[in-house]
Amino acid sequence: MRIDGRVGGSGPLSGKPQPETFSQPLTAARPSGAGARSLSADRAELPVASTTWTPGRPLSEARNAHSTNTKEDFAHALKAGYNWFEGDIRTEINPPHALEMRHDPGHESGDNMLLSEWLAAGKASGRGL
Repeated sequence: MRIDGRVGGSGPLSGKPQPETFSQPLTAARPSGAGARSLSADRAELPVASTTWTPGRPLSEARNAHSTNTKEDFAHALKAGYNWFEGDIRTEINPPHALEMRHDPGHESGDNMLLSEWLAAGKASGRGL
């Protein structure tokens, strides 16, 4: 259903078959509990076909790494074959209060990246941000 309430168009909710972009099904486990916002090391790796994001590519082909705020999660997303990285921006808790990648208002586990580091690493990787 479209935002205006009418049925039609194309996409995953249109009822029309959607092409599979990978030859294997995605079998990554959904994290739960305290580590729900982090990419867990025990998740199955995605096929590495087409990890580069190019302008005009349909978002339906995005394989989203939900949280890449820490250096550890970012490295895992690179290795696992995701082509779209998502992160959260907050000001640092301690001075100099630069912009950093962090989901929660308090301290989180892992080595959070500064926004400038995250953007530079994302650009160098060719992934969508």
